[in-house]
Amino acid sequence: MANRRDLLFGTRGADVEKLQMMLNRFIDPRPDIKVDGLFGNGTKATVKKFQNQANPLRSRKIIGENLEPDGIVGPQTWKVLDWYEKDDQKGRDRAPGHATLIRNGGRKVPHFRQGDPQWGSIMLGNKSIASKGCAMCSVAMCLAYYGHDINPATLDAYLDANNGYSGNNLYWQKAFDAGQTPGCRKPRLTWPDYRRRSDFIDTIMERLWKNLPTLIGVDYGTSGDGLEDHWVVAVGYNQKDIIINDPAISSGNGAENPNQEITHLYDSRRRGGLTPVRLCLFVV
Repeated sequence: MANRRDLLFGTRGADVEKLQMMLNRFIDPRPDIKVDGLFGNGTKATVKKFQNQANPLRSRKIIGENLEPDGIVGPQTWKVLDWYEKDDQKGRDRAPGHATLIRNGGRKVPHFRQGDPQWGSIMLGNKSIASKGCAMCSVAMCLAYYGHDINPATLDAYLDANNGYSGNNLYWQKAFDAGQTPGCRKPRLTWPDYRRRSDFIDTIMERLWKNLPTLIGVDYGTSGDGLEDHWVVAVGYNQKDIIINDPAISSGNGAENPNQEITHLYDSRRRGGLTPVRLCLFVV
């Protein structure tokens, strides 16, 4: 709707009722604010909650910037609310508890667990895939997403035959070369040097909107040294977080279980929490 008035504390009317109904639908958990057409303290607090939840996973996509969590429904907040409304009318629930998963055709990113009996005992150097194969399993997930008939066992065999390891460590370019199609360019990798949380989120989300998975090196909260302890794959997002496939655990299949907290990058409490410290960006 065009030319709608700003809504703020003290305003009344049918448009406030409409706002209250939208907030009850689009916030997770459902706030169940009273739909009475009066913009009081409860409505103001709920608008702030919506504005915060919409940042930054939605707002930047819709309006190019974060919403100011000021509790006022002005033009920018209306635009974000309208986006939710439009998608909801199309039957795609965009409430925060519902995930959007990337797809290549109809294919989601598969989950390969390091400890799978099919390959978990295979040795990389002096360590097994089960204990040190997170990076290699994450690359295998990404290559399989693009239609390559590959899993950690076959990728390991390729790497062994092509000098793809230095001890237990992976040569990333060699790993992605396993998915190179004859006659096509070599997969290109980049390693951005980020420090701010917003930089990680912005880059991951931009790729997810294009249905591109992203490899994320995370620092466990139990170590907290700022270095990557583990690798996971971004496979989707919900209103509040980025959904991941975590190769370390059987419950880490975010593409199939996106509402489990353990598959949420920032909400996960596994090993004291996960903090992104490195990204491997690739184009295949």
